[in-house]
Amino acid sequence: MKKMNLFVQEVYAPTETGLKFNYQRTNINFTTMKRIIVLALAIMTMWSAQAQETKPERIPWFVERGETPEWYAAQIEAWEKVVAREPKNEEAWSHLSRATRYKLMLGDGDWQPLHDLNERMAKAIPDTYTYHFSARFDQDETRAENHLERAYQLMPSDRNLGEEFGSFIAYFWRKGKWKELEEVSRRYYADRSVPTSLLRYNYNELQCLPENAIYFGNGDPILLPKMAIQYGMKVHQDKMVICASFLCVESYYKMVCKQLGIVPEKFDIADYQTETGWKKYLLERIRYIIQQSGRPSYFSPSSLSDGSGLKALKENLYNEGLVLRYSEEPYDNYARVRENLERNIRLDYLLEPEFIIEPEWESANSLTFNYFILLSPLIKKYKEWNNPERSEWLKNLLTTALKQSKMEGILKKECQEYLKKYSNE
Repeated sequence: MKKMNLFVQEVYAPTETGLKFNYQRTNINFTTMKRIIVLALAIMTMWSAQAQETKPERIPWFVERGETPEWYAAQIEAWEKVVAREPKNEEAWSHLSRATRYKLMLGDGDWQPLHDLNERMAKAIPDTYTYHFSARFDQDETRAENHLERAYQLMPSDRNLGEEFGSFIAYFWRKGKWKELEEVSRRYYADRSVPTSLLRYNYNELQCLPENAIYFGNGDPILLPKMAIQYGMKVHQDKMVICASFLCVESYYKMVCKQLGIVPEKFDIADYQTETGWKKYLLERIRYIIQQSGRPSYFSPSSLSDGSGLKALKENLYNEGLVLRYSEEPYDNYARVRENLERNIRLDYLLEPEFIIEPEWESANSLTFNYFILLSPLIKKYKEWNNPERSEWLKNLLTTALKQSKMEGILKKECQEYLKKYSNE
């Protein structure tokens, strides 16, 4: 290519007598210039892509914080790049598996992507804790259980397993493997995976139960911490905690009956093979256990959703503080609420500042909500009992606790309305 002479810059050059213009003549090759420009644009594009590229992040446990399907999809892409570079990185595979599973939980129910991922993990990190734990979602029940048993054998001692403990607790609990249940529950407590506020709430529910009571519940936030309390703290071990949904497994139901010393009733499981049939089955088994055991029986107020199958019991449930007692005969339950509030429930933590920053579970806020819904009626009752000082004490306590709480939106507004309702009556 023909070269062209260009005057490209003017420079003031110092001289003996002062400054003068010095024109520097430079020869530039257009081909070289074009290459430089293309290279500069490529570098800028690369920098821009790197700035916009999603970085792999820790995938929070679902009970801590749920994200959108789009967020999980972006994290799947980010962690895929990590395992491509580091195919033996168990932590990366663990986050990839968790992100994949959570995205599928929010999707159409097609779990094939997770099964495909497990096949890749079997080749990349065979016979490791991470692989076997992820592969527990095998469609074959026997293989799934074998994977979980092997994961338990390989469970690392130097890694925070968080929500993963819940899978082991649920499995050993349902199977009646008490030694393993005690060990993993103890480790779960020692691991400090459960926020202190959630432990305190569950402790207060157990505090409301009389000796040898039965407690029925559903859901990780009100069952897993109780295992940590009973086996980790080794308190309230006289209470029998029953996972209500597990009763739909006939072997678990028979095991519960054996523990209580009652004969399981006879029934044909084929009579319950519909959605309404399963709800009927659950109610019949629970009522049978309550009646035949003769023990005081309680329910978590957080376990009575429409889909739980327990809502039909509400007409026989009476508030006794933070738990609901089953009774077929009406009684003065406010006396028990008062006793639990004044003697058994520990409320100080609701008023304290957050001395230690801990990971929060989103579900913990809905449990804190129960304090206001179940205890606010006593503000009015104390006035009826000619005890205005106690009424004012409770109102101030709950008002301060509400200000300290992390509840927002509808939950907080409902609590404010309850406090206002019972304070003004």
